[in-house]
Amino acid sequence: IRKATLELEEQKILLPVYATLAPLAAGQGVTQHPSSPRRLPHAEIPALQAELRQLATAAGLRSLAIAPQAKSLVSGSRHLEVEWRLEGPTTGLRSLLWSLANLDYIDHVGYVRVQQEGNDVQYHVGAWVALE
Repeated sequence: IRKATLELEEQKILLPVYATLAPLAAGQGVTQHPSSPRRLPHAEIPALQAELRQLATAAGLRSLAIAPQAKSLVSGSRHLEVEWRLEGPTTGLRSLLWSLANLDYIDHVGYVRVQQEGNDVQYHVGAWVALE
């Protein structure tokens, strides 16, 4: 019963996020990128963290960590997988995902995990950045 109650609470929290993502999935309200995203030059990778932190702040969220995944740092890789941990209100997550979808060098968002403990809500976002 405890597990089912937790799952119901999670669904209540995620409902606004799903309501925002449904139009995104249908291609409504988001800038459509060309079939191939702009590729971020390697020289601009250090500025990526600052830009992501600005997006989080604008969405009312706090960035806890932004870390490139080691497996995507191999020489010649065309993508950089970034794990981003944040915290804040679910309305901020909706805004953040909307902004992230409009970055032309983001190839795709692979996952969004929501973790709630008491009043604290944390998000784990996995995004793939297209590299030159």
